[in-house]
Amino acid sequence: MAEAQVRLCIEHSDAIYRSLVAEQASELARTKGGISVSRDGSCIVLDIRAERVSELRALVTSYLFLTYAAYSSVKALAGRP
Repeated sequence: MAEAQVRLCIEHSDAIYRSLVAEQASELARTKGGISVSRDGSCIVLDIRAERVSELRALVTSYLFLTYAAYSSVKALAGRP
């Protein structure tokens, strides 16, 4: 079993957290391994586990990309009048 923990302390963490929680029940997360999304103050904590290191890498990459996409969207919307 391979495991990783990612801690993200970024602005707009509430909206990003809600986005990631919705994704944790997705087919990708269930078939490749498991992921837990939680809060620690203003930080988001991702606990990711998979059977193989290659699957863990795929999940970490996917969730970092989803985080970046959510962050970029929220930041763009926050800048609108």
